[in-house]
Amino acid sequence: MISSGVYSQSSVSENKPSHQPAVNELPHYLTYPVLREPLELRREELEGKLYFVLRCPLGLTQQPLVLQAVVAPILQHFTGEHSLHAIAEKLSSLGASEEIVLQVARLLDDSLFLQGPPFEKAFHHMKLSFRRASVRPSALAGSAFSHTESALHHEIQGYLDLGEHLRASMKSSSLRALMTPHIDYHRGKECYGRIYQALRESPPERILLIGTSHQYSPHLFHFTEKDFETPLGIMKNDREIVRALAERYGTERAYADELLHRQEHSLELQLPFLQELAPHAQIIPILVGSFHRFVEEGRSPDQDERYLSFVEGCAEVLSRENSCKEGKLLILAGVDMAHIGRFFGDAREVTEPWLREIHERDQHYLELLKRQERSLLFEHIAEDRDARRICGFPTMYTVLHLFEKLGWKNRNELVDYRQAVNAANGCVVTFAGMTFDALEETR
Repeated sequence: MISSGVYSQSSVSENKPSHQPAVNELPHYLTYPVLREPLELRREELEGKLYFVLRCPLGLTQQPLVLQAVVAPILQHFTGEHSLHAIAEKLSSLGASEEIVLQVARLLDDSLFLQGPPFEKAFHHMKLSFRRASVRPSALAGSAFSHTESALHHEIQGYLDLGEHLRASMKSSSLRALMTPHIDYHRGKECYGRIYQALRESPPERILLIGTSHQYSPHLFHFTEKDFETPLGIMKNDREIVRALAERYGTERAYADELLHRQEHSLELQLPFLQELAPHAQIIPILVGSFHRFVEEGRSPDQDERYLSFVEGCAEVLSRENSCKEGKLLILAGVDMAHIGRFFGDAREVTEPWLREIHERDQHYLELLKRQERSLLFEHIAEDRDARRICGFPTMYTVLHLFEKLGWKNRNELVDYRQAVNAANGCVVTFAGMTFDALEETR
C-alpha cells in the first residue's frame, strides 16, 4: 500500500521480491504497464481516508486490491503509452521514483490486474476450463447467500415468508412473465419474497431466464448450454432450445463471450427461489448486454441486425417448440433499476429531494412497462441519456419486444418498488417486482 500525502519507498517495499532485475532488463509489459480490462475500480472511505479498491469481475482474482488514493496518478498513467521512467518524471513532484512506480506495477501484476503474460495465461486457462465444463458452479455461495443446502433452504423460505400475505391475491394460472430484482438479498429480500409468491401455485416447465450482463462485451446477447448449480442442487439447462436459439441467432456470436456467465449475479440470484418453487423447470439462460450506444445515438435497437435477429429468432423458436403454451413457459427477467450517487460517479450528494425525483422518474418507467409501451420506454431512457443508469432497461426492452412478437397482451401489475439508500457512501439502487399475466380475452 502507498502512504498518503506523498509516495513512500518503505510503504511498497514489503511487496518487493528478494531480487528485482534492473529497469532496463524488464519485459516490455512491465516497462510500459497497462491496466488490463475488465476491472472494477471503486472509491471507498475508511476512517476518514480515501482508498481505491480494484476487483476482478471475472473472478480470476478473488481478493480485491486496496490502494490509498495517492496511487491514482500512477494508475492513470498505466495505459501503455508511458514508460516507468516517464511516469516517474511526470510525478516526481509527488515524490514518485522509478522504483516506486515499478513496485506498483509489480503489485498489480502479482494480482493479475496488469495486462501481460501472467494475466493472459491465467485468463486463457479460465476460459478453457469454463468452456469444457458442463455445469456452471455457483459464484455466490458463501458470499451473497448461504453455502450449505439446509441453510440456503431456510434462508429462501424466510424471504418467501416476508411476502406470504400476498399469496391469495397472486394465485394465477395465466402467469407469463416476472420482473424480479438482482440486488443482493440483504437489501432486496422483501421484494424477492413478494414477487416470487406468483410461482407458488403454477410452476412453469421452462424458464427463459434473462437478465443484465454487467460486464462489457461488443456482443448484445450471451448464451450458455451449461446447467447451473447452487447449494440446493443443479438446475437443468434446456439445451435443445438454447441450441435452436443459437443456430437462429448465429452460433459464433451467441457463445463468443459465454464466459460472462461465470460470475454474473443477475441470473444466479434467481436460482435458489426457482429451485424452491419450480425445481423441475429447465432454464434457458440469456444475458443481455449494454444499449449504451443506442441511447447515446438516440437510435432504436430495432435498427440493429443483432438485436432484431435475437428477438425474432427467440420468438420463432419458442413458438415452433410449442413452448409458449400457457403454463409451460415463463419469462423471468432479473433486473434492477436506477444506480445513482457518488458511488456510481455522480457529483451530487444524496438528498431527499433527489430521491423523490428519482422515485417520480422510476414510476414513469414502471408505468411504461405496465402499459408495454416499448418505443416510449426507449424515449424515456434516451431523453436524459440514461442519467439514472437503469441497468435492467435493455433486458426489459427486449422482453416487451418478445411479448409483441409472441402476440402476448398482458395484465401487468407492480408488486413492489424500493430504494436501497446508503447516503454515507453516496450509493442508491432502486428496484421493483412486476407480474405479467395473460388477459382474459387472449387466454
